[in-house]
Amino acid sequence: MRALITNAHEDAGMITIRSLARAGFVVHSLDTHRLAFAVRSRYVTAHYDLSGIDDQEFEYELLKLVEQIRPDVLLPLGTRAVRAASRHRAELLKHTSVNVVHSDGFWAACNKSMCMTECQRVGIATPATYNENDALEFLQGGQSHITLVVKPGYDIGAAASVHYVKSPAELRAAVASCTARFGSCIIQDFIPGGSDAMNTVVLLFTPSSRLAAAFTLRKIRQWPTTGGSTAVGVSTADHDLIKQVLPFFERWKWCGVAEVELKLDPRDGIHKVIEINPRHPGYIRFLHRCGIDFATLAAKIALNGDDGTPRPLPAYRVGETYVSPTMFIKLMRQDMRTLGMVKTIRRTIFDARGGIRIVADMLTDPLPLIARTLMPPRQSSFPFLPKE
Repeated sequence: MRALITNAHEDAGMITIRSLARAGFVVHSLDTHRLAFAVRSRYVTAHYDLSGIDDQEFEYELLKLVEQIRPDVLLPLGTRAVRAASRHRAELLKHTSVNVVHSDGFWAACNKSMCMTECQRVGIATPATYNENDALEFLQGGQSHITLVVKPGYDIGAAASVHYVKSPAELRAAVASCTARFGSCIIQDFIPGGSDAMNTVVLLFTPSSRLAAAFTLRKIRQWPTTGGSTAVGVSTADHDLIKQVLPFFERWKWCGVAEVELKLDPRDGIHKVIEINPRHPGYIRFLHRCGIDFATLAAKIALNGDDGTPRPLPAYRVGETYVSPTMFIKLMRQDMRTLGMVKTIRRTIFDARGGIRIVADMLTDPLPLIARTLMPPRQSSFPFLPKE
């Protein structure tokens, strides 16, 4: 069985490639970023370089490649790849097996304003959302304790271009910045609380929209610290959070993977959906370390459909600690500046409980990891500006 994997240079791509190869797949990979020295995973049979192309070209090249090599299964990782697979789902299914949500469902999650509206429609709590005029009136009183969040209107990942504003002037500047760069923005109430108030839910649905697997995680630290990707976290088994978010996916007859981020609001004790990402999370390696081979399960479900076999929740170890090595180093640097040497060492020892195992697991396929560290810093690039 041949599998085609996108986003090969990312950690999610590396662990997916290795897992499928160990499960007996012949793995082909593609990427829009070229690693230093053209390195690729040792588990890959063939690799396709699609670097330096725009979104329209990427969709064309992906379709052409699938038609040429006819893999048994396609696993799109990352927003750009999932968007392409979602838009061309019917055409791809002529040449391969792929389990992704249809285009309308993708946009219902990716468009943040629509996502909040759809959540509210099915009874899922979200932060209050404002239009610009209402937000300006709300801030007119000049109360310094009031904070609003302004962010791009579409999923671009890693809390990029998120602004926290307390005055009309800051609000106008943030709205202008987001609108100029991304075409739209969303303005929401800021929920107080730190990283440990954040939880994520990862869900995998079959082509017939049956929930096949779920995973929950509580964040301990994130990067950026004001809100972003999970830097340190712990695996949990929060059935209530899973139950809380399911109505959204039932409404859109979801297929494939999604990740939901929620924050506990201390003012009313309710977990509120911050965003829904219609893609695999970046920390798939952690799911594997907890005992759920998420990549292979996703591939087999795409191939075989709904086998009707119920899977227990949780089907993994609870209480395991996750550490993202790259983000953890960034946190250490920040702690050194704000906390000093002694407190940073103490905090590092406490937080790094799961880091050694993650790094050791990465080193089973060391060359891509080394090549990633040698890649020159690049400016943040966003997968697309929406046209729909």
